[in-house]
Amino acid sequence: MLLFEVRNLGSNIVTALFIASRTSLPGIIPSIQEPPVAILSVIASTIMAQSSIDNIETTFLTLIVIIIITGILSGIVFFTLGFFRLGSLVRYVPYPVIGGFLAGTGWLLVSGIIKNYAGIEISLNNVSQLFSWEILSQWLPEFIFGFLLLITLRFFRHCLVLPGIMFLTVVSFYLFLGITGISLDEARGMGLLMEPIQQNTSLPALTVDTLKNADLSLVFNYLPKMFSIILLGVIGLLLNISGIEIALQKDIALNHELKITGIANILSGLMGGGLTSYVSLSRSVLNHRLGASSRVVGWFLSGFCALALFGGMSILSLLPEVLIGGLTLFLGLNFLVEWLYDGWWNLSKSDYFLVLLIVVSIGFWGLLQGIIVGFIVAMILFVIKSSRLSIIKNSSSLFHSSSHVQRSSLETKIIKKHGESLYILELQGWLFFGTANQLFNTIRNRLYDGEQPSIKFVLLDFHMVNGLDSSALINFIKIKQLLKSYSVNFILTSLTIKDQEKLDKQVGLQDDFIHLVEEKNIGLAWCEEKLLEEYYPIHKTCQLLETQLSNYFPPSVDIPKLISYLKPFKLLPGEFLFSQGQLNLGMYFLESGQLSVIKEIAPDKTKCLRTYKSETIIGEMGFYSQSNHSASVIADEHSSVYFFSSHAFKRMEREEPKLASAFHKFIVKLLIERVQYREQDMQNLLS
Repeated sequence: MLLFEVRNLGSNIVTALFIASRTSLPGIIPSIQEPPVAILSVIASTIMAQSSIDNIETTFLTLIVIIIITGILSGIVFFTLGFFRLGSLVRYVPYPVIGGFLAGTGWLLVSGIIKNYAGIEISLNNVSQLFSWEILSQWLPEFIFGFLLLITLRFFRHCLVLPGIMFLTVVSFYLFLGITGISLDEARGMGLLMEPIQQNTSLPALTVDTLKNADLSLVFNYLPKMFSIILLGVIGLLLNISGIEIALQKDIALNHELKITGIANILSGLMGGGLTSYVSLSRSVLNHRLGASSRVVGWFLSGFCALALFGGMSILSLLPEVLIGGLTLFLGLNFLVEWLYDGWWNLSKSDYFLVLLIVVSIGFWGLLQGIIVGFIVAMILFVIKSSRLSIIKNSSSLFHSSSHVQRSSLETKIIKKHGESLYILELQGWLFFGTANQLFNTIRNRLYDGEQPSIKFVLLDFHMVNGLDSSALINFIKIKQLLKSYSVNFILTSLTIKDQEKLDKQVGLQDDFIHLVEEKNIGLAWCEEKLLEEYYPIHKTCQLLETQLSNYFPPSVDIPKLISYLKPFKLLPGEFLFSQGQLNLGMYFLESGQLSVIKEIAPDKTKCLRTYKSETIIGEMGFYSQSNHSASVIADEHSSVYFFSSHAFKRMEREEPKLASAFHKFIVKLLIERVQYREQDMQNLLS
């Protein structure tokens, strides 16, 4: 339709000039896009079919209003998305979807050129007709030229190769005409040259008179289709930019491009253009591969459109058809080869299948439908792949792990002995139906495993969980019912408030066997206490230091003599045993009470590193290294402590060398045990 041809040029003049001047990637070319024009053509055909000769002027003005309003609204939506930085959402589009879009674009370019030169639709029903000699001769020369160009540029990548081939093609063509004596008119008649372009320069703008004479009720009736054009424009712009980034391996400021494209479309609509315009994938890639990466390209494009609108574009009629069609075929073939041939070697089979599916869908149903199919299949594949990823980062027990509570050697041995009764699962990623079902099966299999010790506790740590989907809750209900039937304590640690509310509302967390704690370390300490209550019930009984030490020294060691070198004192809750940075003057025996190691990691910010229970020793490493304390120790409750100073130890070495030797052996044995337990914890973290 002449109306679309005129507005096409008018829109290109404004958008090419503005976008070329402001784009973040000089050399990209904006143009009118086919999908929006296709819908506008349907709207125009419907309106024209329903109109009569008497109101043809009203119908014409109504079409102008629809075109201009669509362009302005598209510009507003583009600008809004860019202003609020929503363009980056396209970064979440799966890579094979973009690949399928590029390959599908390649197919549309190839099929469109062949259809244009052959003069018939490309379908399975007319394949034989397409390859009949009469029709084959119409499109085969351009296809051969594009194919040879593709092969040449895959082996020779110099920036002058393509311009050189184009120049030689034009020169060779006119040498052929000169040798054969074929005139330009005869060449056009043979289909070797384009026909001269004639344009009507009328370009009505959106004025008050236009609105008065247009049928505004009809305009409002077509608003849904206008919004579908806008949606197509948004998807097309974002995918085109992503396609250019991948094809050229360059970064483009998405939000900036959205804003300037929005302004350009608004200006185009107000000045009488109106057809939705944005950056062209095929033309921009071709332009850059020709070596033209300057803003001047856009300015020249704007100037050529103005020349075509107001004075004709007769120079195009001097270019050989084989060159114009061959260049477009080259670009389409390049996209197809890059994603359907090279992709076979470079992509995973699932990604390649998705690219191929999108191309086939675009070929049968169209560009938008193909992209929608790609997104749906990509989401299905994502769910399947995510379900296969293990939601469990690490599984362990108290035999391999321990809390930050430092206990006596005897208590630690008891905890390690019965540690397999705690099943610890550190979770990661996103919990939805598939991964939560995987978690349920893991817990159930562990409960049913008769070859391993029975479990009394299941601890789930949510520290690395990104979120909890509502679809996962049914599996947590099953986990709760399963653990309740086996009388297993269920400990949940590091839950966010939001996820805790979800679980409490749908699953119910008020049962006695369910315990919520802030972090994993606290949950481990709680389980350790429960094990000690069952297997070592006297662990809370306060024993004198003499009794405690007698458990670790042979009978030949004089314990009262050893204690005589120690200095006893009491600590009140909140009182410091020593402070961070203070010189280490000796070690401490905690007879009763509880002490915590506090590390200052920033001004007014501290962290609890470890908690010491009765029958433990503090500061033994610094006792030998004579270094400053790396952290502070504070009393959590009333505590009874014995201090063994460095001076007292030296006096013991002089006065009681055998006792000092026995004490050395005791400390070495204690350090070896602690190192062994730390190694077990480290191996568990690395496994």
